[in-house]
Amino acid sequence: MGEIKYQLLAQPFLVSADIGASCLITKDLNYFEGYPMLIFGSDRFYGGYRGIYRNATDDDMKLDFKYYLHGIFIGGKAVAGLYLRPEIHYYFKDLKKGYIILGLGLQFK
Repeated sequence: MGEIKYQLLAQPFLVSADIGASCLITKDLNYFEGYPMLIFGSDRFYGGYRGIYRNATDDDMKLDFKYYLHGIFIGGKAVAGLYLRPEIHYYFKDLKKGYIILGLGLQFK
C-alpha cells in the first residue's frame, strides 16, 4: 500500500488531496484498490471525502468484480508531543445504508 498527499491550499484553511493504492495477490483472486481523498480543515480539526474503488479478478480473468464506496470523515488532534488523531468515518453506497468506522491514528513529530 502507498499514499501520496499534496497540499492544495494553506490559507484561509488547509486543503489537501490524497491518493492511495494497494494490491493484494492471493491464491484465488487478485485485488487492486484505489483511495482518492480530499481533506480540509485546520491542523487541529479536519474532515473530508474518501472514495474506495476495488477491482478484483481471478488469474484467467473469468471472474471480475468492481465496486465503489463513498466516505465522509471527521477527525482531530489531541495531546501534545505524540499526537493522537481520533477519527469517525462513514462509508456508503447508498447514504441510508452505510458503515461507521472509528479510528485512532498516531502522529510523531
